[in-house]
Amino acid sequence: MNKSASPQPKKTKRIDGEALIAIFLLALTVFLVFTVSILTFRSCANDQISHPPAITTPTPADTSKVPLTNKPYFSERSQTVSFDTSSQYIVLTNGKTGEIVASRSSGVRFSPASMTKVMTLIVMCERLSEEDLNKTITFTHEMYDYVRTGNYEGSTNHGIDPNDEYKIIDLLYGIGLKSASDCVLPVVLHLAGTEERFVSWMNEKVEELGLENTHFDNPVGNESQDNYTTAEDMSQIMEYAMKNQMVRSILSKEIHQSTAAGYSSTGEFVPSFPITFYSSLFGTHESSRMYAYEEYYKTPFKLQTAKLLAGKTGYLVNDGVRNHCLVLYVKDIDSDDHYILVVGGGTQPQYVTMEDIRNILDTYVK
Repeated sequence: MNKSASPQPKKTKRIDGEALIAIFLLALTVFLVFTVSILTFRSCANDQISHPPAITTPTPADTSKVPLTNKPYFSERSQTVSFDTSSQYIVLTNGKTGEIVASRSSGVRFSPASMTKVMTLIVMCERLSEEDLNKTITFTHEMYDYVRTGNYEGSTNHGIDPNDEYKIIDLLYGIGLKSASDCVLPVVLHLAGTEERFVSWMNEKVEELGLENTHFDNPVGNESQDNYTTAEDMSQIMEYAMKNQMVRSILSKEIHQSTAAGYSSTGEFVPSFPITFYSSLFGTHESSRMYAYEEYYKTPFKLQTAKLLAGKTGYLVNDGVRNHCLVLYVKDIDSDDHYILVVGGGTQPQYVTMEDIRNILDTYVK
């Protein structure tokens, strides 16, 4: 009799502890490799996308800031101006490096006269927004009295009358070109409220630039023991000013024409009348230094090695003694180098000061 075999129980493989650990580690490795691959892929994909930078809206103060300038310094190549000049205080500096090319008494304090207005323009242009430039300021009776019979008495004026309405941009050109004190006061009061506060801003800028021999006590350049600079410091102020596009534009222009509003001599309101500001430095207008030079010497004012790009004049008479001064921004016609020339304390007529700067530039800009 055949007997069927009784079924045998299946054998179950037992996985010991070491095998479990090995399986776990293998699974963990696979997970980590997969995760790293995904992250790397995403990073590479992001690198291919051009993301625009974050957009911020700068304040007027942010947009107006420009780099500080190199302090003028003497080197082995620096020379002393060897020929006679009417100007007592002289410095010619390389604008890129601050190296003094030629000088005479460049560290001696003197009155900057209307060269003061370079700093005035710096402070104004750094604190005005683009929207401010087309705003209109009404010239009040108080402003008129302050300019004609007050602290600004005797200074150069454009002839703004009470209740005249001028745009701020036009007043800035009046300051830089004609050196008009009645263009200074309206902007000063518009920005600062008081002249004293505005002057404090000027001296804050002096400290920011590290100028040790400059101080201002008025924004127009009136004679004062507390309104002084040196040729070296004035050179640094001008170099800084030329980095501000608005100031540079103003001080490089020969003529500025616009319109203003006001009242006629009969009391009738005139909504628009022409105004013109001529440069006290450039051009053929009889008020310019170039005109004075060419009228006296009967020859065009011409430089041999440099081109005059911008500048500001100054003039005072103190106790009967003249003080002609100039600060100029010039470019070497044969290279990209630019220079700042400052002359001050000129005791002869203005055409002699122009002869000084011609001789200095032709001699030392090579």
